[in-house]
Amino acid sequence: MPGVLKNALDWLSRPNGESVLSGRTVALTSASPGARGAVDAQTALARVLTKCGARVVDHEPVAVGRAGQLLSPEGDFTDPGTVAALGGLIDATLAAVREPAGASA
Repeated sequence: MPGVLKNALDWLSRPNGESVLSGRTVALTSASPGARGAVDAQTALARVLTKCGARVVDHEPVAVGRAGQLLSPEGDFTDPGTVAALGGLIDATLAAVREPAGASA
């Protein structure tokens, strides 16, 4: 996880027990020019968000590797696998948002 993101999350976690992230449903995805799509950063990010009280969506990791090569000239992802993975994450996020507070995301 980039240091600047970690720093921003540290600030958002304050004051202790009253984070603006508390109870918020969050979905994780990552993209990079590398083959793994920054998937390894998601574990650390999920841990920090959970400590802040956020409800991290329970979904298999969505990491877009070689992301720049998958973009159309208009800037959209058109690769069927990428589109399906992102669609699944969106569906899981919408389902998690509908869950009552206190339920696992």
